[in-house]
Amino acid sequence: RGAARETLDRLCASWARSVVAKAIVPAFITALRDENSSVRAAAAAALGKIDPNWAQSEAAKAALPSFLAALKDAYSSVRWAAAEALGKLGDPRAVEPLIAALKDKDSGVRRTAADALEKLTGQDFGSDVAAWERWWAQEKQKRAQPPTPPQ
Repeated sequence: RGAARETLDRLCASWARSVVAKAIVPAFITALRDENSSVRAAAAAALGKIDPNWAQSEAAKAALPSFLAALKDAYSSVRWAAAEALGKLGDPRAVEPLIAALKDKDSGVRRTAADALEKLTGQDFGSDVAAWERWWAQEKQKRAQPPTPPQ
């Protein structure tokens, strides 16, 4: 049984890096809005496992609102997969929603949100919501300030 699971995991990993998997990214993104929670969870999980370069596609970038909405899904499996995918997308607009996800009732969602925040920001505050909120408040101020012109 262990060997079969290991083979299946390798096959899934190999498929996730394939041209076919990357070509159906738009279909997975559309499936994030499906009425069936199992479909939403499977789509988010599939997107989270596809080669990290999928996240650089225009389709993936356009899907940011779908991933952000999935962070608030009623099902923890969908929220977890959305947090994982957002970590791969690398869009700073996901920071605040991921900080909010650190308060999720599901510990797996909280852990995945913390991992995604670390990937996005290079910071490691774990699941410490207050530390993340302090850091993000300072970071937003830095981003809002115009650059100092060279003298």
